[in-house]
Amino acid sequence: MSNTTIYDEVPYPGRPHPQTHPDRMATLALWHGMTPAPVKHCRVLELACGDGGNLLPMAATLPESWFVGFDLSPSAIATAQATVKALGLTNVDLGVANLLDVPPGFGPFDYIIAHGLYSWVPPRVQDKVFAICKQSLAPGGVAYVSFNAYPGWHGRQTVREMLLHHVRGVHSAQERASRSRAFVAHLAECSLVKKPGYRTLLAMEARNVAEMADALLYHDLLEDYNQPRYLHEFVDHAAAHGLRFLAEASFEPLGLLLSAQTRATLEKLAGDAVECEQYLDFVINRTFRRSLLCHADVAVDRTIRPERLALFRIAGEFSWVSSNPDLTSARQEEFRHSSGQILSVTHPLTKSAFLCLAAAWPQSLPFEELKDRALARLAPGPVVREAAGLDGDIRQLAQELAQASSQQLVELHLHQPEMASEPGERPVAPPLARLQAKSQMWVTNLCHRPVGLDALARHLLSYLDGSRDREALLDILMRYVREKGLVVEQNGRALAEEVQSRGALAEGFEASLRSLARMALLVR
Repeated sequence: MSNTTIYDEVPYPGRPHPQTHPDRMATLALWHGMTPAPVKHCRVLELACGDGGNLLPMAATLPESWFVGFDLSPSAIATAQATVKALGLTNVDLGVANLLDVPPGFGPFDYIIAHGLYSWVPPRVQDKVFAICKQSLAPGGVAYVSFNAYPGWHGRQTVREMLLHHVRGVHSAQERASRSRAFVAHLAECSLVKKPGYRTLLAMEARNVAEMADALLYHDLLEDYNQPRYLHEFVDHAAAHGLRFLAEASFEPLGLLLSAQTRATLEKLAGDAVECEQYLDFVINRTFRRSLLCHADVAVDRTIRPERLALFRIAGEFSWVSSNPDLTSARQEEFRHSSGQILSVTHPLTKSAFLCLAAAWPQSLPFEELKDRALARLAPGPVVREAAGLDGDIRQLAQELAQASSQQLVELHLHQPEMASEPGERPVAPPLARLQAKSQMWVTNLCHRPVGLDALARHLLSYLDGSRDREALLDILMRYVREKGLVVEQNGRALAEEVQSRGALAEGFEASLRSLARMALLVR
């Protein structure tokens, strides 16, 4: 009898999910009054870990922690084990196993991850996911469980059911995916669709399907089982297993997201934090949740306390909008976040802090150090020491950083990876990123995020092992240009001479290295 699964027939390439990282879970646990296990010394379990695309980057950057993962797919585990061997990791235990066979008392683990699993398995396996979390989670531990969410998935489910009907009897995964794309595109363009709302839904889902890789399309929309849940249903199911909802893994304190009037309305409708989250899902039509759980007997403090910022490290990637910003007055200045969002700030100490964060990126700064650096930039600016006093300014800084974190414009952390903010004489990229650069279009950075790179940058990255200086790296780039028949341009003009080409490459070389550092792809 074959042990292969549909995931062996249609591999689902893994990738890092920053919301699953122990640093994210520990940060949100501490924000809510818990005492999480230290990120550098913890035990992590991932259910259905696939090819290790999410678990192994954590193991590579947290060598003093222990990581366990298992999956039903032999080929996925074989791929993961090959990566472990290539990187020489000694803090990982991987195996082929069925969730239903996991014995009671397996563990304990400080952090448990179940990404892309709960919605895609039948009820008895969903029960087992929660049973493992209850039985194997340390007393102060945190579990991450993602799931497709209503109400947003109602529209997508309509399309899914039509696709399942359309490809019934088609067994080839590639053919099922191809026919599904064509069918949704036809529906979106069909002149018979007169209802504006329905036409908008079909057009949106056609774009969604067109952007999906075949593996994602097959395993998300065309799987035999895919059951979204309302948040309140998910929370009730978890409660039946002795677990409680802690927070969403994205740092979104609800009270900071909403206006006072909207918050008051939702609180009147809901009455507690979970119901407020549920009503927020109704408002934003949420399709996917990344929820954190803890044991039911753990005390959770949902009061927003900006003073807790003193416990964290802060990071943020900003640039000034103004060419001549004013730090010392209360004049409004605008910062552009890397996401494109604009943040308006009037408080001098906060403006100075954002400038310090921009200079430090991708590294994070402890709150106290950030405050001291911001004050040093302002000194002897008089505005900071007005009648409200320095303490008042620091409190305002904490409040505005908390507000920015709720909008995901600054990041809170407890752990700082060993990343470089500037390239050294002999630049070093993480071993995993160097390995990935040889075979795929993106690599995992030290912030546990996928980063897309062009072919030349990937080729360069694969050689950044600390053994080569600038001249040796330029030799490698020039050899790559010759072998690939590439043309080097300068000021829009193609350069035919090799000496000129090398000079042009050298001009952009330092900028390329600095860019890799800014993308958290160089090791300190």
